Amino acid sequence: MIKQVGHGLERLHECGWAHGNLKPSAVLWDGSRMRAVLTEFQLACRLQPDGRKDNQYRYAGAYRAPEHWAWSEAWKDDSLRATPASDVWALACTLAEAATAAKLFTEVCSIQSFCASQSRPLASHTRSSGPWKVLLQLKPSFQAVLLEMLHKDPQRRMTLPTLLQRLR
Repeated sequence: MIKQVGHGLERLHECGWAHGNLKPSAVLWDGSRMRAVLTEFQLACRLQPDGRKDNQYRYAGAYRAPEHWAWSEAWKDDSLRATPASDVWALACTLAEAATAAKLFTEVCSIQSFCASQSRPLASHTRSSGPWKVLLQLKPSFQAVLLEMLHKDPQRRMTLPTLLQRLR
């Protein structure tokens, strides 16, 4: 499922679009064909050749990347537009939820505290709640990938090509 959704998002980005609304309900699973299908493109936005984006960022709160929580400045520039990096963040949240049946983030303060504590080793979060509790339920190799996809800095966040290469 990870590869299929990842390839779908990668193709979308190659075609110059960001999904803008990736969440568990935007991925349909066809069990008879063992195939995941990416859906809900109504909020997708075109990435302009010069890097500008053409519509507002629409992610639901639990899947919104940390760079898109600056509400006071949100509508003054292009900082609140869907990007490939914000799609990667949402994919990581979706994958964690699919693997654990628990939302990684439930509110903005859990995203802010998660980002603030990212520099601490994962082992130091054994008594933590929220996203750390969810991540600690996963295999260490999967935890490591998700943590790279959830990097607070979109420039340092794992890219889809890197994710897909690791899954080979």
